[in-house]
Amino acid sequence: MKIKRQRYQTGSVRKVPRSHGFAWEFRYYSTDPDGVRRAKVQTFDSVKYTTERDVRLAVQGQLAALNADTLAGKVNVTFGMIIDRYLKEELPTLRHSTQTTNKSLLELHIRPKWGEYRLPEIRALEVKKWLDTLPFGAASKVRTRNTISKLLDLSMLWEYIPLERNPMELVKVKGSTKRKKAIVIITPEQFRQIVAALPEPYKLMVLVCGCLGLRVSETLALKWADFDWESGTVSINRAFTHGKIQDAVKTASSEAVLPVYDKLAEVLQVWQ
Repeated sequence: MKIKRQRYQTGSVRKVPRSHGFAWEFRYYSTDPDGVRRAKVQTFDSVKYTTERDVRLAVQGQLAALNADTLAGKVNVTFGMIIDRYLKEELPTLRHSTQTTNKSLLELHIRPKWGEYRLPEIRALEVKKWLDTLPFGAASKVRTRNTISKLLDLSMLWEYIPLERNPMELVKVKGSTKRKKAIVIITPEQFRQIVAALPEPYKLMVLVCGCLGLRVSETLALKWADFDWESGTVSINRAFTHGKIQDAVKTASSEAVLPVYDKLAEVLQVWQ
């Protein structure tokens, strides 16, 4: 039986007239599940994509996926193409706060530096030197290294590069395991003084955080329906972060039903 070899493609981009000016058409071939190779067309708004280069950049990840099984595709794939595929396929599966942070990190720092590099050119020593120059704290540098590491892992999963040791395992961030600030432990009396000195609604917010041991994000997401006054409990099952309510707390162990002390219940009911 003759086996058809998949051909490397770059696609074609052309202008097509529209009533308001023009649009871009990106033409390429895709193999359907039934094994038939068909011509496809994708249209891009010229207002958002003003040049052919803008369109080419937008379809990098898509082309990388189309050429994934070709030798040329594996050799020529850039880190920017992996970023594009990650943004399309992996990022939407993450929590909203993680999506926001990772996308910002990728577009502001990782892509400008490494986007044009081919995958074999991403070397541990060069990444370490680059991390040392970033005006970040250790925690942000660790997140940056971990994001690059994740992208390289996905490159192996997607079979753009051979399965091997991830070079980011060699990159260590100095000071990442050290606490920058000492933990301050306050007495119950000091806590009462802090609460008494605050105006509302911050007084109530700090009181709830302190009495229930909640994160700020969990306190901000509380609703009256979460409280069961008869049983004297509150359900913790969501968080407010990056300007949005998330129907999940930071960790699975944080989701719980907590007892509400009578005095705290009285303060909350008065506020309600």
